[in-house]
Amino acid sequence: MEPESFNLQTIVLGIAGFLAVLYVKNMDKKISDAKDLASSANAKIHTIEVLVAGDYVRKEDHDKMTEAMFKKLDRIEDKLDDAPCRMVIRHNSKHQEV
Repeated sequence: MEPESFNLQTIVLGIAGFLAVLYVKNMDKKISDAKDLASSANAKIHTIEVLVAGDYVRKEDHDKMTEAMFKKLDRIEDKLDDAPCRMVIRHNSKHQEV
């Protein structure tokens, strides 16, 4: 009986080993496919980030536009301060502008 049980154990272990190898190979293929999908998704995300970032105003440009706008507003304010239609009414030693 000794040789038969040895052969049966060998066959069972051989089948279990074969199934384990198939499982590991299948998992390795799935991991490889997942890596490929992740790589392509990262590439797509990077291109989307570049497209989105390209549409916004840069900080330097925004600062230049803001500075130019405030200069223009200061000029308008100076012109309004010097406008001849501006009247100052003095009443009870308080200055009120109209």
